[in-house]
Amino acid sequence: MLKKPYKITKNKDFKTIFKQSGFFKNQFFLLRYKKNNLLNSRFGFVVSKKVSKRAVDRNKIKRRAREVIRLHINEIKPGYDIIFFMGNNSLDASYSELELNIKNSLKEINLL
Repeated sequence: MLKKPYKITKNKDFKTIFKQSGFFKNQFFLLRYKKNNLLNSRFGFVVSKKVSKRAVDRNKIKRRAREVIRLHINEIKPGYDIIFFMGNNSLDASYSELELNIKNSLKEINLL
């Protein structure tokens, strides 16, 4: 589980990141990122009901993505807000596939 300083919790923050951010698209998710004025990076995870109607499945996807971030939090550049919009394919992805894609995406945008 991610600790509180690493979470984006306010709706206002989600909206500003969505409007004023760069993005990166992957087969499993859409990644939006924006520079913040904090000492650490913060993360948010969004899984729509379009991905799965079952809350169990949506929460499973978020738990997996959060765990990948938690394990690699020290490698990620500080000072960014990052939101993952998980897609339909992320439900069928294994943990190792998801981990590889998240790490590669963060490397691609020079945050890892």
